Amino acid sequence: MCKNYFWVSFFVILSSLHLSCGRNNSFTIISEHTEDSGKAGKSIVGALQRSLEDTGTKMSVKVDTTWQERSILDKINSGSEDMALVKNSIAIDDSYPNIRTVMPLFPEVLLTLYKGEEHTLDSLLAHGNVVFIIDKDEEQQLIESFLDMLQLVPSRARRVKKHGETETLRRAVKSADVIMLLSSLNSPQINEIMQWEDGLKIYDFNADDYQYGSVIDGFCLRYSQAIPFTIPKGIFDNLSGTPVRTLAVYDVLISNKQTDSDDIYDMVEAIFSSKARLARDNFEFALLNDDFDSHTFLFPLHAGSKAYLNRNQPTFWERYAELVGVLVSVLAISAGAASTAYHKLKQRRKDKIDEYYTKVISISNKSYYKSVSPDERKLLLEELLQIRFDVFQLLIKERISANSAFIIFLLLTQSTIQYLESKVELKNSYEIADI
Repeated sequence: MCKNYFWVSFFVILSSLHLSCGRNNSFTIISEHTEDSGKAGKSIVGALQRSLEDTGTKMSVKVDTTWQERSILDKINSGSEDMALVKNSIAIDDSYPNIRTVMPLFPEVLLTLYKGEEHTLDSLLAHGNVVFIIDKDEEQQLIESFLDMLQLVPSRARRVKKHGETETLRRAVKSADVIMLLSSLNSPQINEIMQWEDGLKIYDFNADDYQYGSVIDGFCLRYSQAIPFTIPKGIFDNLSGTPVRTLAVYDVLISNKQTDSDDIYDMVEAIFSSKARLARDNFEFALLNDDFDSHTFLFPLHAGSKAYLNRNQPTFWERYAELVGVLVSVLAISAGAASTAYHKLKQRRKDKIDEYYTKVISISNKSYYKSVSPDERKLLLEELLQIRFDVFQLLIKERISANSAFIIFLLLTQSTIQYLESKVELKNSYEIADI
């Protein structure tokens, strides 16, 4: 007994170790933001790191400032890296079948900053110096697609890397009449640009105050990964104090589809559970919304993310409890009705046998009466033979089971037939002797 208990305990411990070893509590995430080295107070991933530590999940960061965001996708698709923070605006094909979207974080908005009083965008782009502050080639492609839809082509434009040399960026901003970039609402970069240049304004793409139907709405219909976005008052210091209509694309967490679903579920749950704390570190986390299933992502949602989104959905049994209850009731009633019908049929068959049983007993009793004449016994014998024939027909037609009661019936019938036949034969022998 003790030996069996030892082996049961051994296998339970072994199974537990196997399950715990199968879970990954450490991830590496690639980010395009230099501030995500974790040193800056407004670091996006830095805030996530501190939040996930409470759940026992360790997140390390690799900053990749390559011009091509596709190079980051290659690493995630191959499985050489765990996760990445990228913009949901990359022009892709079917080359990344192994990438899944974990969740969106918050939008990066298109900011069009300009100097002076001129606020017609076509005039600004036609006559002014335009500077695109870009992290990735894909950002440039997004902005150019937007300008192409507006049929606007800058006459003098240059591109500057957002996280390049500070002095180069500062000179570019100084010489620019128009500055276009994708930026988070709490970006340190914007604060620096505001300090370098006074009097900057944000161009409002819905200056005519349309409820719907502005150029932003039109572009977002054609470019499904972009969303219309209104920058509220007071977000940027020293900039326009009115709401500004523009477009945005989400920064999203992506991972390889083979990443454990339970790990992804736990991570997403931990992030949303820590929303208030994250928002204290960076107000943009207040924009987190756990109803992101309807958003258009470049990559399908991870199975773990789907499980989190469906966490409050009723189970199959909860959803169809009433229908199942009705079906069970119907089945119970049907089974009861079938059982009743079967017993009635069985009783009806038994009643028929009982009728013949009564007739045979009656004939058997009469056959022994001394007052019964030989001719009457002959008639009783014929009747009894007919009864036996009818019963065999009933056995075939009604499918009556040949049970012990039926066998007793046959034995009684056969013995009575033999007795009557003996009496009839004796009468015939007397008649022959008289002749």
